[in-house]
Amino acid sequence: MLDLREKQGKRVKFDYLIFIARFQPFHLSHEAIIKQALKRANQVIILVASSFSARSFQNPWSFKEREEFIRSSFSKEENNHIVILPLRDHLYSKFSWIYEVEMQISKVIKNPKGLKGGLIVRKKNKTLSCYEHFSNWKRVKIKEPFRISSNAIKEAFFEGKKYKKYLPADVAYLLEEFKKTKEYKELAKEYKFIKKYKKAWECAPYEPTFVTVDAIVVQAGHILLIKRKNYPGKGLLALPGGFIEPSERLEEAVLRELQEETKIALPLDTLRSSIKQKAIFDAPYRSARGRIITQAYLFELTGSKLAKVKGSDDAKEALWIPFKDIKSQNMFEDHFDILEAMLSGMH
Repeated sequence: MLDLREKQGKRVKFDYLIFIARFQPFHLSHEAIIKQALKRANQVIILVASSFSARSFQNPWSFKEREEFIRSSFSKEENNHIVILPLRDHLYSKFSWIYEVEMQISKVIKNPKGLKGGLIVRKKNKTLSCYEHFSNWKRVKIKEPFRISSNAIKEAFFEGKKYKKYLPADVAYLLEEFKKTKEYKELAKEYKFIKKYKKAWECAPYEPTFVTVDAIVVQAGHILLIKRKNYPGKGLLALPGGFIEPSERLEEAVLRELQEETKIALPLDTLRSSIKQKAIFDAPYRSARGRIITQAYLFELTGSKLAKVKGSDDAKEALWIPFKDIKSQNMFEDHFDILEAMLSGMH
């Protein structure tokens, strides 16, 4: 074991401590938490959230890049006691997220019987309520020595402002190297779009909430998706959909958007009669553009021959994709999570 700590007059030690965060990017507060954890446990298991999300302003860096950020900030000896694993977000299935956390930990802790494990809890962590379901791990509160906002660092990074003082030196160097990549150039364009988009609403008396619709169209083991033509998410796969118009009802809006973006070769009445399910998706931070609540509709088309489609309007392309080929890394915002929830019958 490494160093022990004192608590209520008793020496307490951990075989392992678990730390869950997004690390977008990895900063000095993260580093300090891990250093404290290394003093309390023989092994620190780091789960990197949002590891299977498409690259975006909200998630600029991949799991591999963030793993490098973390590793570069610690010595060889410290790294020997650190395990880093990817973790997928499950925005609309809390218990799927909890299950994935436990499955990832089981890859490292093969036989937990007799071992003492702990879960690092941060006050600002939005998943705090989920931690109550991990009864096998003790909650361990570690004080953060710095008040650092990852979002503020990202904004400074993309605006060319000072940000390095909040990061370990090697992470600051890696971020400067990242600026030389084509991925950075695309993200910088997306950031400018989002900033301009939000500026258009900054004079509103209160922060606006937008309503959109999305279509999940399935036929013969395939799902109808579009490839986005514009920012944000340019080039990513997405569900056909968009903002409702002032004079529309939600169902009218989803039918209109579906026809406009895919030119699907089916009569309106056929599409309407194919609606089997609908659900609201309202994760507060599902979009970088602001608070957007979407109503999703599930269309189940009959027949083994796929309906003809063609990308139009905001869609660069419309295409049928087999269920097995859909990957969260290629999809816009939370659209993969919406698919997962709707197709699993959880809504």
